[in-house]
Amino acid sequence: MDKLKLLNLLYIESDKSLNFNSKELFEALFKNLKYINNLEEAKEYYEKKNTDIVIMDDKSIKLVEHIRKQDLNTPIIIVSDTKDVDTLFSFINLQINGYLLNPINLDDLSYCFNNCIKKIEVNEMFTIDENISYDLTNKELFVLEKPLKLGKKLNKLLYFFITNKNKVLSKDDIQYKVWDNDPASDSSIKNLIGSLRQIVGKGKIVNLPGIGWKFVI
Repeated sequence: MDKLKLLNLLYIESDKSLNFNSKELFEALFKNLKYINNLEEAKEYYEKKNTDIVIMDDKSIKLVEHIRKQDLNTPIIIVSDTKDVDTLFSFINLQINGYLLNPINLDDLSYCFNNCIKKIEVNEMFTIDENISYDLTNKELFVLEKPLKLGKKLNKLLYFFITNKNKVLSKDDIQYKVWDNDPASDSSIKNLIGSLRQIVGKGKIVNLPGIGWKFVI
């Protein structure tokens, strides 16, 4: 499970029962762990930040429904205190990727994480449209199955949009990720976005005046 070290985990537990040992384990396994015990805060975080795997308790079904309406790819694991069949099937219908009983068994957890990794690997070639795709592993753009060389900032911007698809990214978000938080003028950001639009299609990047931009897939 070495690949987990490259991934960001969002752990949502509304009853604040995540124990200290579990936190230590997830911190050791993942690149980043974000632990949230408020569903509204978790929803806001998910919509703004890059999240690779989500773990949440069985009281968070509304959030699962919200995520699945816009994103079928991010792996979701549910942790539950019950073996209730109706509860299990309600989550299965939302295409979750694992269902664990408390206390968490490490073998079961490892099995779920391996399934999540397989799902992420399948999605590493990201399809933008029928002619354009992006290799998320090697950060390389393909047009008509041929590689298209991008400048460093343009490539960073495209990768940032793809890994945060359907989420609103502000000017500050883009400046932080693409310019490494160095100062960037509004015109520089708009020009870079304009250049990317010419490659992937104007309709793929939606401008929300005064708020930011969204990569719509």
